[in-house]
Amino acid sequence: MINIINVSNQMPFGLLFVNYSLLAGIAGGLGVTWAISNKKPSKNYIPQIVAVVLALCATLNVLAEVQQQGRLIYGFTSGWENWNGSIIKYGVPAIPAFMGLLLLSVFAPYNALLEKLFNPLRAGIIALGLFLPAYSGIWMMNEHGVALWNSPLSVVLTSLTGLTVGSLLFNALSKEPNSTRTDILRTAVFVNVTFLLLVNWWAVKFSGSEVRLSKALLDTHFANLEWLAVGGFTLALVFMLTGRSRASTLLALILSGISAYFVRYCLLVGGEGISPHGAGISLFSPEGHEFFYTAASLLLAGGVFCALLLAVPALVKKIEDK
Repeated sequence: MINIINVSNQMPFGLLFVNYSLLAGIAGGLGVTWAISNKKPSKNYIPQIVAVVLALCATLNVLAEVQQQGRLIYGFTSGWENWNGSIIKYGVPAIPAFMGLLLLSVFAPYNALLEKLFNPLRAGIIALGLFLPAYSGIWMMNEHGVALWNSPLSVVLTSLTGLTVGSLLFNALSKEPNSTRTDILRTAVFVNVTFLLLVNWWAVKFSGSEVRLSKALLDTHFANLEWLAVGGFTLALVFMLTGRSRASTLLALILSGISAYFVRYCLLVGGEGISPHGAGISLFSPEGHEFFYTAASLLLAGGVFCALLLAVPALVKKIEDK
């Protein structure tokens, strides 16, 4: 059965969903780490701005993926009852709320009211930051008939990898080294490697027949991506254990990001590639418009980042002059 190509098997998600899942996960992890690390308002607002831009880029990818932009906007303007119980509606408000709280935290050092509300802002950022990487896994769990996704493991994988890469990004953006945080990050990367190996073992030894078919599909056609998913975190851990330089930190971040991306890619192609009707497999390959939206969202996010870098100092100056 593993050699039959069933071209009619419908694939609900594509490359843009993988992009969204990773970007939202990193944004959430960055926001959570920033909020935990800063118990008082800080004038270094770069981590918040980067998290906002990542969350915006994630939103652009998921809007392009679902191809229901008008329906999503209609849900905001006319009420949730128009979304017919869709799981999507519970997560859509989370990203703009997360972005809004981060932007408010940027101005907390310069405004008395926001300074008093800093701890509630931090709490909200932590709650939403934990939700963002988990939500793509929740979304997968609610896609019925895809055995590989219909497990809490989907949520654990998206949460664990997203939070880890986001934390590594915060570490790379930090000007002051912190040995305690570095030790925690080493542990987090080690946990990622261990968990990925355990998931592979579970898929072979203890899962049902449909999950085993997904694993066989990955082993047969996407084995190189499986190696990238595990190998990226493994090499990142090596760099974190053997080097303390800025270059080692950046390499660990890049390798972990690559690994987290292909964890999601393997989940995607391994899950939806197996027909729930036993008709065989489908091999996923990205389409041209997916690459276009990927590049366009990254370019727009880069432009927004530059605009915020210009706008925030000007707004801060106006606040201080009052």
